[in-house]
Amino acid sequence: MAIPLAKIDLNLLVALRTLMEERSVTKAAERLFITQPAMSKTLQRLRELFQDELFTRSSRGLVPTPRALELEHGVQQALEYIESTIFSSEFDPKTAKGEIHLCAPEMFIITAIPELVTRLAEEAPGVLLQSRNQLDGYVDMLAHGSLDFTIYVNQHLGEDYTTYPILSGVPSVWLPADHPLASKEQLQISDLCGMPSVRVFLPGLSEADLNTLATLFAEHGVTLQQPLVQTTQLLIAMEVITRNNAFMLGPDILDTSQLASNNVVSRPLLEMRASEEVQLDIVLIQHQRTSNSPLHSWVRGLILDSYARYRDDLSLS
Repeated sequence: MAIPLAKIDLNLLVALRTLMEERSVTKAAERLFITQPAMSKTLQRLRELFQDELFTRSSRGLVPTPRALELEHGVQQALEYIESTIFSSEFDPKTAKGEIHLCAPEMFIITAIPELVTRLAEEAPGVLLQSRNQLDGYVDMLAHGSLDFTIYVNQHLGEDYTTYPILSGVPSVWLPADHPLASKEQLQISDLCGMPSVRVFLPGLSEADLNTLATLFAEHGVTLQQPLVQTTQLLIAMEVITRNNAFMLGPDILDTSQLASNNVVSRPLLEMRASEEVQLDIVLIQHQRTSNSPLHSWVRGLILDSYARYRDDLSLS
């Protein structure tokens, strides 16, 4: 008859392994830092648990019974597995298995995530990155486990969330490469008067954030008109820009060569550079749920390093 697992004290299995190795109650007690009477009581509990004597005494010490010999290998394997799970050796990405779920707006991840994917394939082939566009419920999803990381504008979340700075900048103007304004090195807000626009929707940003931009434009005599489209999909936004000679406000922290393939260019706005109120601080967000996970800690380091390399490349370009 099988013994219910709930009735098994793990310490008893440790004691059984020690008794098998030492073949002595006294020596087993010394190894486990308990008294000999306490070890004798433990042996009695083992006998009751397995309904067998387990050991008989001889002039050379304890002699295991056939039942004890049957248990020896299985107990040793079980304890080694538990020990390796709890006290795991140094993390090895080459043998790691798992999935990492990341969400972020496209405009924030086309900068460094492709390199991250390449490095994951080379250094941790058993780890799959699942990337998706920004989600409205990302805060709860990080806490509940359906997301592991988010890359987003710093939202000053609660103490259960840790943020790691990765990029910082101000909005710039994205417009068609063949637009007359594209020939200028930098633009002024007044240059955009009457020009149609596109807006990339960023979930979770408050009306106050959007109003800051509207106020800045209004101070220079330009009213932000209703955009042609508001979308979370960056490729759609850039297609609408080129077809309608429109502009879009996007971060100035992108390598402009990444826009060129879509016939879009980025130009700085003079007034934006002078305003601290429209600063974009992009961060990597992680919930404390995964803070002690070797896999997540390693992937976090890889993400931060990928963005650091991107920043270095951008400063040299």
